[in-house]
Amino acid sequence: MVTVVVFDYVSAGTPHRDTVCKLYIHPNHHSNGTDIHPDHHSNCTDIHPNHHSNGTDIHPDHHSNCTDIHPNHHSNGTDIHPDHHSNCTDIHPNHHSNGTDIHPDHHSNCTDIHPNHHSNDIHPDHHSNCTDIHPNHHSNGTDIHPDHHSNCTDIHPNHHSNGTDIHPDHHSNCTDIHPNHHSNGTDIHPDHHSNCTDIHPNHHSNGTDIHPDHHSNCTDIHPNHHSNGTDIHPDHHSNCTDIHPNHHSNGTDIHPDHHSNFPDIHPDHHSNCTDIHPDHHSNCTDIHPNHHSNCTDNHPNHHSKCLFEFKSHNSEKCER
Repeated sequence: MVTVVVFDYVSAGTPHRDTVCKLYIHPNHHSNGTDIHPDHHSNCTDIHPNHHSNGTDIHPDHHSNCTDIHPNHHSNGTDIHPDHHSNCTDIHPNHHSNGTDIHPDHHSNCTDIHPNHHSNDIHPDHHSNCTDIHPNHHSNGTDIHPDHHSNCTDIHPNHHSNGTDIHPDHHSNCTDIHPNHHSNGTDIHPDHHSNCTDIHPNHHSNGTDIHPDHHSNCTDIHPNHHSNGTDIHPDHHSNCTDIHPNHHSNGTDIHPDHHSNFPDIHPDHHSNCTDIHPDHHSNCTDIHPNHHSNCTDNHPNHHSKCLFEFKSHNSEKCER
């Protein structure tokens, strides 16, 4: 659906039509509705950005089914700070951690000098087994810029793309010139669930990280996601209580939650309640950016079927 708004302007008392406004509300990724804010594959309206949410979130939450006072990812317990899939207490945000993290780590079982997600990276990487020059998520190839689940080259970050993207890509099937998420090549930027070594932060890596790690098999000196111990910083998929934001936690979160089983007061990702903040793959209303949304967003949306383009042929202000 492309809405074209034609404006009449009056000049010297004579009406004339010289300005055509095709208004884009804001960029949207893989959205099936109008976005007031960015939305990725969302199924509802976002009050604030929410990722994959099915319930009400006051703040960001990923796949959350419970209420978060603060952003929490996939949490089923109480988090004072962000934690992903955490079942234990974190002094600082940790993602999916079962060990002690000085800094955020996702599912990490080893030591990180800097936050790393599941990595063998110098910088953050999610589930990466290869080298990233820059952050990459779940990548198996070379990315110059961020890409999620990409198998091909992106000129710019792309979300859920099957070819070359001029902009960011999530779940893409080609190589990214910019940071890649879930990519199948080497990343110049941070990588999530990547199969190579990251020079920069890594998520879900199988080695020691200099930066934050998600689903990592070692100890993190910095924030840990999906860690097997107590985290001083944010935790994703952690098995304890978080003092700081929690992702994929099994308790109530005071901060952002991903894949949480309670309502979130802060942004929610893949949440089953209403989000006041950003939502990805949400099934409810977001006031802010949403990814994979099928409803209206108040901000930028990519791959949206309700795009508006702003064009003006004179110096006067064009309004809806």
